[in-house]
Amino acid sequence: MSKLKTLMNFIWEKHTLKFYLTPMIHWPETMMTWEASTGTLLSGDAFGAFGAIDGALIDGQIDKETYEDNMLRYYANIVGKYSSMVQKALKRLGELDIRMICPSHGVVIRDDITWFLERYHCWSLQRPERGVVLVYGSMYGNTEKMMEAVARGLRENGVQVVRVHNIARSHPSYVIRDIWRYQGLVFGAPTYDTKLFPPMEYLLNLLIGKMIKNKIVGIYGTYGWSGGAVKCFREFTDQLKLEVVEPVIEARFTPSGDESDLCRQTGTESCCQTENIIVIIIAINSG
Repeated sequence: MSKLKTLMNFIWEKHTLKFYLTPMIHWPETMMTWEASTGTLLSGDAFGAFGAIDGALIDGQIDKETYEDNMLRYYANIVGKYSSMVQKALKRLGELDIRMICPSHGVVIRDDITWFLERYHCWSLQRPERGVVLVYGSMYGNTEKMMEAVARGLRENGVQVVRVHNIARSHPSYVIRDIWRYQGLVFGAPTYDTKLFPPMEYLLNLLIGKMIKNKIVGIYGTYGWSGGAVKCFREFTDQLKLEVVEPVIEARFTPSGDESDLCRQTGTESCCQTENIIVIIIAINSG
């Protein structure tokens, strides 16, 4: 279907409203409303954002860097799973002479419509920016030690953008936002009851639902009396068809100095091999 499907026209004084079906953005019955004389699109959830607008009414009154964070957090967590439908909608909206967008959440978009359309285009294609997100959970500090070693390797290799989240403290919506934005990810978690540290397990289940892609994965692990986290991470990467970078390293309990150096070195080498597109997964049995 090359054009938006029109449901009906509604004439209100001097305005004619047209209703177009745009399913799965983010509800099956979602539609947008178009008013041609003013070029206004009532977009529903599309182009919306989390957060208070702090007195702003239009996009020209906001700090775009801050607003982009809130907008991407909304996209990645609410709309991102349906990115293929977003792409279809964007192509259809290209037929309209849009001069103003009024989303259900956030400011009225009027002054720089192209800026918002371009971001939705990139986000829906999952075209990430350069940078690495480190997400870890640590019960006794061992996971954190390996994460710090990997982070040093990334910095020494020239990665300027590194975002760190303690999964026990950061809300998953902020973590998912950064994962959607950046090319590289570092996941670290202890084994818990032969599986994953529960907050990390919850995050991975969310990411499976979001259908993230275009990632390369490295796996690091340690164990005490029994492992399990590495196996869970393998299942995660297999399900999403994410490429795993070898070698897979496992250390028992607290990582030794050599193992920490190896994490640091491997992080550096992986960045070189993949042009900074890397996911490093660390599973530490003893936490």
